[in-house]
Amino acid sequence: MFKKIHYFFQTIKKEDLKPVFLRLSKYVFSGFLGAGTNIFILYLLTDKFGLWYLLSGIISFVCSVFVSFVLHKELTFNDKVRHKINKKFILFFLVATINLLINTTMLYLLTDVFGIFYLLSQVVASVLIATWSYFLYHWLVFDVDCA
Repeated sequence: MFKKIHYFFQTIKKEDLKPVFLRLSKYVFSGFLGAGTNIFILYLLTDKFGLWYLLSGIISFVCSVFVSFVLHKELTFNDKVRHKINKKFILFFLVATINLLINTTMLYLLTDVFGIFYLLSQVVASVLIATWSYFLYHWLVFDVDCA
């Protein structure tokens, strides 16, 4: 297995990695904006409006889905196909809904079971969810333009 991984990295040319790093940079940037939306709304609803943090977490996560869809479609994956936008949004929302269940479970476990401050719990959950979401969005949702 290690030989295969080693061979893979030996055969990659530096110029082949530029589009990958550019896309990952855009994904991280878009992700920070989506996560920032999530955390800001979570804070606002919980600390300023007094909502229960789990309800705030659900609302903030859903709001960030809309921000994230537009950013990932247009910026990260450079997906210019318009005629399949409804299908793409449904797939994106399905991934996000599964992520919401995972996010809420992680937020509860990290905060109530492990005693971690709720905002830090959200940051940890967001990083983990972002990692596997990249691959799902890349392979399942968007028409990826590698340029």
